[in-house]
Amino acid sequence: MVSRNVVDTVDTMEAREVTKREIMESIAEQAFPDNDPMYLIDVGEVIRKHRVWKELLPKVEPFYAMKCNPDPVIMKMLASSLNTGFDCASREEMQLAIELGVSPDRIIYANPCKAPSHLRYAKSVGVDLMTFDNEDELCKIKQVYPNARLVLRVLTDDSYSVCRLGVKFGADPRRVFCLLQTAKEMDLDVVGISFHVGSGCYNSDAFLDALRVARAGFDAGAEMGFNFTLLDIGGGFPGTDDAVISFAEICSVLTDGFARYFPQEKFAHVRIIAEPGRYYVAASHSLAVNVFARRQIQGDSDSDLRLEREDSGVSGSSDIESGPNTANDTWHADRSDDENLTQSQAELAVKFMYYVNDSTYASFNSIINDHAIVVPQVLKKAEEPKSKHLSVLGSADDEQLYACSVWGPTCDGLDCINKEATLPRLAVGSWLRFDEMGAYTCAASSRFNGFQLAGKRYINTEVNTDALVDEVLTGLGLTPMEYVCDILTEGKVQAGAALCN
Repeated sequence: MVSRNVVDTVDTMEAREVTKREIMESIAEQAFPDNDPMYLIDVGEVIRKHRVWKELLPKVEPFYAMKCNPDPVIMKMLASSLNTGFDCASREEMQLAIELGVSPDRIIYANPCKAPSHLRYAKSVGVDLMTFDNEDELCKIKQVYPNARLVLRVLTDDSYSVCRLGVKFGADPRRVFCLLQTAKEMDLDVVGISFHVGSGCYNSDAFLDALRVARAGFDAGAEMGFNFTLLDIGGGFPGTDDAVISFAEICSVLTDGFARYFPQEKFAHVRIIAEPGRYYVAASHSLAVNVFARRQIQGDSDSDLRLEREDSGVSGSSDIESGPNTANDTWHADRSDDENLTQSQAELAVKFMYYVNDSTYASFNSIINDHAIVVPQVLKKAEEPKSKHLSVLGSADDEQLYACSVWGPTCDGLDCINKEATLPRLAVGSWLRFDEMGAYTCAASSRFNGFQLAGKRYINTEVNTDALVDEVLTGLGLTPMEYVCDILTEGKVQAGAALCN
């Protein structure tokens, strides 16, 4: 049994935030000398999200979308303690879910276009619930897995989503009858309809319209002689409090939509599932990164020229250098202007470029792949080195903010995390914190250029869930917690963290 000195009596948002900040500061202190990036993962946030789901959507079974974040602790928590289902898209995802103890009947193979080898694996382990959206897929399933239970994925309006999935998947509603007729002729078992309004949906009415399309699919199935028993409403649920639409608003629209299009008196036999991903994990991760290098820029100097080149689509310097003013001339002109500034003006005009040890190829890939907007916060400031060779502009006062940009460590000029930000002056060795980093971040991280991926530490800030969390940690063979952080909030509170092997 893993021993954890944890008393989870933190039950307010303010106290939880203090706990996280204190532990992240401890991470920064203990990271020397390597100073590797580190996730702080709050499993209590996942527990709270599940509780809210059950309160607001009691008739909808969540099937967690593994692609969003396949973290083993979160997966084990959802599988063994919260008893969710799982949305898998590949052989590896199905295998991971089964290894964590998920029974095949709690998995939906929700990839409308499946590789034959992955389909054969699904058959070998008994995962028989799967989606399709075209005739070729029906032929493949008939040949490889004719006893599968099929769910027709229909195309709905996903124009109100950050990541539109309809460009790739979903049968046009005008094709539904024809597809069902083909499945009927092939003696395949179609059991329901699925849809997906897109990832990061920002219009709750999209769910209502999708239910209308799904109901039309149910009616077509009944006309063809099918007895549909499953409705899969997909994903698109927000995972953060500052989303354009709230989870509660979506739930209200869905509840009204179920009553309108799937009334209980006629569809009581229908099982409703969903595929939430970011909803569960987006807010559960905070990331600590180390500032390992810094450039000081006075006025409108070379950093602005770099960003202007990028924004205008100029990737090299040949076009600039061929004009009447070279980049070098521009730089000298800017420096000349800066020298005419007073000392106080120069102090205020200074800008900084900060280089941190995580990148858009790793944790921050969500900026490119998921259109994420990340906000840097100061976690811990380092002292300026005392050297006669270093002349640092600006004030060390925390209240004085300076324009800056934040860059990853790779040799790619596109590895920019924040083109524009405002932060106090930071010395090399300082730490930044990024919150809401749980969705589509570590899931797609790579070690491009050989840089280390962020480590992970876990905390639990949900009250009265010690036994539940201990069972999960023990089952995964986690080491004893590395530290205990004490804070004061109506008495002494302890919050612990465990490090995964």
